[in-house]
Amino acid sequence: DPGKKKHICHIPECGRTFRKTSLLRAHVRLHTGERPFVCNWVFCGKRFTRSDELQRHSRTHTGLWGH
Repeated sequence: DPGKKKHICHIPECGRTFRKTSLLRAHVRLHTGERPFVCNWVFCGKRFTRSDELQRHSRTHTGLWGH
């Protein structure tokens, strides 16, 4: 079945499933607290679990809200 979710979170008592490995990795960061995406704007340094969150945050510095 092509739509089958086959990537499973192995954190005890979670077990959520995902269709893509990248989505599972982002999910596991919620459990571990890892925030590898860092804002490089001067004096900011905020960290995020996902790259899209960092991109959205970056717009607060640049004022660019396009797609």
